[in-house]
Amino acid sequence: MTRRSLIRAGLIAGLGVTALPALLAACTPAPGGEKKSDKLVVGLSLGTLAQRRWQFDNDYMKAAAERAGITLLVQAANDDTRLQASQVENLLSQNIDVLILSPIDVKASAPSVAAAKAAGVPVISYNSLVLDADVDYWVARDNVAVGTLQAELAVAAKPQGNYVIISGEGGVDIAQQKTEGNMKILQPLIDKGDIRLVSQQYHQAWDPASGLAQLEDALSVTSNKIDAVLCNYDGFIVSALPALESAGLLGQTFLGGEDVFQEVAQAIVKGNATMSAFTPLKDMAEAAIEAAAALGAGKTPTSDATMDNGTKKVPGRQIVAIAVTAESMEQFIADTGWLTKAEVYG
Repeated sequence: MTRRSLIRAGLIAGLGVTALPALLAACTPAPGGEKKSDKLVVGLSLGTLAQRRWQFDNDYMKAAAERAGITLLVQAANDDTRLQASQVENLLSQNIDVLILSPIDVKASAPSVAAAKAAGVPVISYNSLVLDADVDYWVARDNVAVGTLQAELAVAAKPQGNYVIISGEGGVDIAQQKTEGNMKILQPLIDKGDIRLVSQQYHQAWDPASGLAQLEDALSVTSNKIDAVLCNYDGFIVSALPALESAGLLGQTFLGGEDVFQEVAQAIVKGNATMSAFTPLKDMAEAAIEAAAALGAGKTPTSDATMDNGTKKVPGRQIVAIAVTAESMEQFIADTGWLTKAEVYG
């Protein structure tokens, strides 16, 4: 029995991801390996498709895969770590050649990577790097630089005052690194006494309602004196806008996020929000498909950086983010096509 046939048998028998590596260790590959079809099959495991940006990642990857003659099988897990593990099992059972995994939880996804590697399937960690696992490659933005960019612009606008950081899912390195980038700039000013960090909290599943509750608490504690709100993504900005308006702070408080949601782009050009960082998602998606094609052909993908995930230094690609402001909005629209002028300026 081949390794992939054994996977299918194990899944049918109800074995989970954590049991597969031990099962596969007992399997001796057939001489010469298993015969594959000419067309590369890539499995894509996304944490969610509920957020707008992931729909674009999905579409860009599908288009890139089609151009490359790759069959792309997609699963989205609704921000449920157990469901994502089950979906990875399902993808492995379909004889994929490469797995692109966008982990909901960078630690909880390690067994899924182990199962894929035991099946002889290379793994690309997308958007964040799975920890303590034998990942082959990663594609992600420089999240620390995103947080640094937000904080630098905030400090330039509001060098003193009360700050709030609304962070995303604490189990994902994205939220941790963006917050790290914020603090890299803010901590010296906090130590100096120029800035008071009123509140910083992580929010499960990047829940805007939870982020709003944090902001409302901060407004209450400071008697509506908040000078800057730094958000790990624009979903938190969308929920913050009405709260700041109710407090009479709309357009006065620095408000920065990431991903350039349509509502946030509209708020930026109206002066109600300050900025949003944007990572060219098309470049990011295409880099993942290029890496999958290389790994599927037994080649080494091009790398411009390495990250230590606790198991090894993993090669990968960093996609640089930019700051989108009222001044740069029209150029951003022209360069990326992420939104149209009508959607932003109405």
